[in-house]
Amino acid sequence: MSTFMKVSTALACFFSVGQSLVQGDANSLLVVDLSYELHRASTFDTKLGIYNFSNIRYAVPPLGDLLFRPPQPPASNYSSINDGLDSRICPQANVGGLITSAQWDFSYITNRTLPNISYSPSPSVGSVPIPRDPRENEGCLFLDVFVPQSVLNSARTVGTFGFLSGPQFSKSGTPNAGLWDQRLALQWVQDKTHLFGGDKMQITVARGSAGAGSIIHQLTAFGGASKVASSPAQEDQAFNAFLQLANVSSLGEARAVSSDKLIYANAAQVAGSGYGFFTSGPSRDGTFVPQHPRLLLKDGKSDKSVSVLVGHNTNEGLAFAPPVRDDAGFRELETLKFPNVNQSVIDFIVNDLYPPIFNGTFGYYEQVGRTAVATTESHFTCAAYALKSAVEKSYGYVFNTPPALHVADATYMFYDPSTKSSINTTVAYILQDYLINFILHGAPDNRPDGFSSVPTYGKNANVVPINANNVTMAKDPAGNARCKWWEQVLYN
Repeated sequence: MSTFMKVSTALACFFSVGQSLVQGDANSLLVVDLSYELHRASTFDTKLGIYNFSNIRYAVPPLGDLLFRPPQPPASNYSSINDGLDSRICPQANVGGLITSAQWDFSYITNRTLPNISYSPSPSVGSVPIPRDPRENEGCLFLDVFVPQSVLNSARTVGTFGFLSGPQFSKSGTPNAGLWDQRLALQWVQDKTHLFGGDKMQITVARGSAGAGSIIHQLTAFGGASKVASSPAQEDQAFNAFLQLANVSSLGEARAVSSDKLIYANAAQVAGSGYGFFTSGPSRDGTFVPQHPRLLLKDGKSDKSVSVLVGHNTNEGLAFAPPVRDDAGFRELETLKFPNVNQSVIDFIVNDLYPPIFNGTFGYYEQVGRTAVATTESHFTCAAYALKSAVEKSYGYVFNTPPALHVADATYMFYDPSTKSSINTTVAYILQDYLINFILHGAPDNRPDGFSSVPTYGKNANVVPINANNVTMAKDPAGNARCKWWEQVLYN
């Protein structure tokens, strides 16, 4: 799932500025006063005329006692000019299930070849690549600014560092720290974009995959009544497992150990997530996430000042769907996904929502397809449906160019004609036209491809299929009865 959000208030990370700011050549790199430090452009692209201001710190490094807490603005430091050449990345982790699915999902899509592999939906201790990337660092709260066509990419906190939660953790830590980090980055853009020639009233946030989900959380932040998280036991289990991997017994001890140990523990926990699971993620905390975001959207408790362009791919869930072989396996998977619901809800999911009927009526022909459709809708397309339905000025597209797996549209979004690529360039240009028009004008009108205007999503669930065969309006396949059921969050 990909989400673009046009903003006229206090959120941002994707914007354009005027050409007049770019002056001189590669030997005259600009210096900007950020009111807490002087930052010099790291490079200048003479071909494109773009300055790159790399690794601008927007928060104090979350180390020691600041770890697992809301971010703090950076302290003033004018002792030298920062050139951003010290490269850092956030701690990374590989999800074992995604590595396994890559071995069979293409053959399944091409000729319906069923995988012959074993899997476990239960968490374990995963393998961690050694040595680690030396650039990995917990203090990775940086932004990059490209001028004049500027893109601010806030570093995304991965796994444990951003999303530990639960009653035990909350006694001395802040749940959803990753969302707080993101929020400060967005506020930084509002406060500083004018220094680079930008306009804080013309901001677009662009995110994909889990990042697209984070946009929903930003839209619904602080939007409802305070309520305790729904799965405290499950969250405490993940927290305690992290402490064990770090060889500590408390959050205080975790803050005192070396970054290397915490980075290893994070990578091991994420790598050992059960097939189709990720261990860590946003949870209700009574403040930033007061309620399930789909309920907040449904109740109108979200930012009304934005317009959104939301896209999803046809086969979003296949990479996250374990190769279930029978009804018992499907039931076990759904029970693990929703451990705190009544058995009647699981029965409804298994028997009515995605029944074992394999004639194509429900969109699948065997157990693997059944699991993939259920995962696609519960985790991706129905979330996109909820967002588009809640925002008055919303637009949608469905990326159905084969294989249309999760994030497959990103390759087309960022297609560069100067590089060699086997993708369909017609599709790439169609998608890029839609995104650029939305960024510039707040609507994805694409006149060269046959539309005088693109209607909003609305009650008709209007979307544009993105493929090389035709460019016509269609009804969103997610605008179905199953997504309306998921929108109720009865599994919460």
